[in-house]
Amino acid sequence: MGTSGHKLKLLSAVSIVISSMIGTGVFTSLGLQVSELPSVFSILILWTVGGIVAICGALNYGELAVAFPRSGGEYNYLSILIHPMVGFLSAFVSAIAGFAAPAALSSIAFSYYFHAATGIDSTILVASSLLIGLTLLHSFNLRLSSILQNISTGINVSLIIFFVVAGFIHGPHQHFVITVNDHDLKMLLSRPFAVSLIYVYFAYVGWNSAIYIAGEISNPKKNLS
Repeated sequence: MGTSGHKLKLLSAVSIVISSMIGTGVFTSLGLQVSELPSVFSILILWTVGGIVAICGALNYGELAVAFPRSGGEYNYLSILIHPMVGFLSAFVSAIAGFAAPAALSSIAFSYYFHAATGIDSTILVASSLLIGLTLLHSFNLRLSSILQNISTGINVSLIIFFVVAGFIHGPHQHFVITVNDHDLKMLLSRPFAVSLIYVYFAYVGWNSAIYIAGEISNPKKNLS
């Protein structure tokens, strides 16, 4: 990352969180959940529970980010609050599984959508090109990265708004009816609900993304709280 002296504004920090949360996990995992949970009420409760957990985590991390406004995320906090070795182990696991695996899965999911749109069937090539290309684009300087992040997040949010508006324009659908009966309530305690909750947690991963670059954010005590 270049040392241009540029600092990320609040909009860019928010964009990083939004784009980390609203992406492949939201667009892809919902189909898996619906197939196992044939209940609109259960799906709504599912995402509500995941959202509450994410908000609780974000509030806690916000306080930590204000107290220790340095980049590094859990590595920074655990190293200071417990022991540097604990921070190192956390960072090692994050580098191997917490970041690399979701990035790979997201790129593979992108390659599937890319194949459906273009007919080009080369999962490894498309996924690898996406990862390498974005890495290069984010390697020049922070200002370019923030602009790219804001634009991509704007596209992402616009797509969500489009789907919401299209749903209202299309009108009621026979398979989308919110009911609260014994079957719906039993689904909340079922195995598919618990499994689907894992997908939701995966989809909501990203609420803590801004803390990893806290040192690059202007006025972190205000913008991260």
